[in-house]
Amino acid sequence: MESTQNSQPKKRWKKALYMTLIISGVILTVATAIFLVLVYKDARDTEKKIVIDVPNAPEVDLSQLKPISILLLGVDERPEAERVGQFANDVGRTDTMVLVTIDPKTSTTKMMSIPRDLRVSLDQVEGYQKINAAYTFGEIEQEGQGPANAMKTVSALFDIPINYFVEMNFQGFSDLVDAVGGINIYNEFEFTTGQFTFPAGDIYLDGEQALAYVRMRHEDPEGEIGRQKRQRKVIEAILAKANGVTVVTRYKEVFDAVGNNMKTNLTFEEMYKLKTAYQPSLASIEDIIMNANPVKIDEPGDSYAGLDYYRMSFEERMRLTQIFRTHMRLEPKDPGQYEMNDEELSDPDIVS
Repeated sequence: MESTQNSQPKKRWKKALYMTLIISGVILTVATAIFLVLVYKDARDTEKKIVIDVPNAPEVDLSQLKPISILLLGVDERPEAERVGQFANDVGRTDTMVLVTIDPKTSTTKMMSIPRDLRVSLDQVEGYQKINAAYTFGEIEQEGQGPANAMKTVSALFDIPINYFVEMNFQGFSDLVDAVGGINIYNEFEFTTGQFTFPAGDIYLDGEQALAYVRMRHEDPEGEIGRQKRQRKVIEAILAKANGVTVVTRYKEVFDAVGNNMKTNLTFEEMYKLKTAYQPSLASIEDIIMNANPVKIDEPGDSYAGLDYYRMSFEERMRLTQIFRTHMRLEPKDPGQYEMNDEELSDPDIVS
């Protein structure tokens, strides 16, 4: 009789435990559902702010796991309050251009920085200009057309379709680093720029520090090339951090940073497909280095005389063209099919 009485509290205890677990599971399920709804709503609201159409961008079916290309644009844009007087029509310029190609079939990604001072031929002007002017001329022609013109220029340069762009102004870059909780990178050498000193070795960067880190150029022994390497290193660190679990708890900060500072032609559905199907490719990022030489235009009477540029030879252009065409699974072309249109840059009387 005693054992029966003792078993009653045990049964009640087990029943209470089961009910607690069931209720906890229901609450967790409801909470998760609410969280996902809020995230979805915030994502849709953010999409309305940042997505712009690029009518001539080559379409690609992401569900077929086709290779894609993305042009990353870091825009040095004067704050609206400062656009007065001689700066009233300042539409910004691309201080950073990074070409990214992704092949989900081979789970590989290639990334290459394009020097902002690279001398190229632009449709809007006769002759040559710095490649960062492509964005500026596009914006002057029509607001919102800067990215499209930059995409068109890079596409023509390397004979590959440019499917997407992501544009971020530098304040947004700083906000995004803060939104993901900062980043950790390995710094090759100690240097000081502005108010910050960056020691050699493993370092942590918040948003303001990361911005100073990628913008430094004159203290780098490799100049523009060294700056490009640091830019790619920081981009990779942001991508790695953004894929971490901790960002889930900071999604609001990420959406705010993105919504206020970014433009793209990637829709919400396309971003989701990239996150799910193309994600493994980001684990293997190969840095492609463009071999370009600094030059100065010395032609008398040239309105741009005395300006510093970077020059990419025809042979280097062909090398990079084949690399990216192959990675996008496009048929290689014979160099003879391309017009060697850099005679101006080959003239010793013009270039020094």
